Amino acid sequence: MTTVTQARLALRAVMENGNIVDGANNPVPLRWQNEPEADLPDEPAPFVYTEFLVESGVFVEHGRGRGYNRYRNFARAVSWCFVPQDTGLDQAELIANQIANLLRSYKDAAITCEQADVFPGDSLAPAGGTNLGNYASAACETTLFFDLVG
Repeated sequence: MTTVTQARLALRAVMENGNIVDGANNPVPLRWQNEPEADLPDEPAPFVYTEFLVESGVFVEHGRGRGYNRYRNFARAVSWCFVPQDTGLDQAELIANQIANLLRSYKDAAITCEQADVFPGDSLAPAGGTNLGNYASAACETTLFFDLVG
């Protein structure tokens, strides 16, 4: 069964192996929540920033006794797809749609993705009041779950 860390790393592996590219077919750098990253380049360039947000879980079934019960944990992955300002919303949506296509209905031993939606423009904004005035964005929000035995 899957811990929060294992679920986050499973999602990350799918995205990192997904060959996400921009409109010029260049690989898009992926940035992750609470990880040290290089500063943004002087010349704005596309990138994706993803947060993994875990929500309350629920009891699913009794196991063979104490420590063997199964719990279902729900999570959301929100990937903000940033592109240089004035390059067009199509560019941000192109990246967000690639992520949605990778994750929509994805299932492995660790996670089950149930839905992936693309939100054009700045419908969602990353936490922390970041100043990204040189960038426009679209977002992909993925809902998923993972089970834990305990």
